[in-house]
Amino acid sequence: MKQFTPQLCLDAKQQEDLQKIIRSVKVEVRMQFRASIIWRSAMEKQNKNQVARELGTTVKTVRKWRNREIAILSMPLYYRSIKKPACKR
Repeated sequence: MKQFTPQLCLDAKQQEDLQKIIRSVKVEVRMQFRASIIWRSAMEKQNKNQVARELGTTVKTVRKWRNREIAILSMPLYYRSIKKPACKR
């Protein structure tokens, strides 16, 4: 049985933010990688197998980041990488 895969729809601001992350030289490589997964899934309409093949990763990794982005689409990708300060005890 084939599973339904929800579509990623990005507004203009989210597209701009993704492009900034992908092109930046000051952003962590892993953030660029995640942004590339989202960009290829949403804007280039590639399926998870194509994205995995082109980025040299597994389908499982593509599926994980794509599903996370769908779950919290309203939050910019950059803010998810900021670490919260540790609690002092």
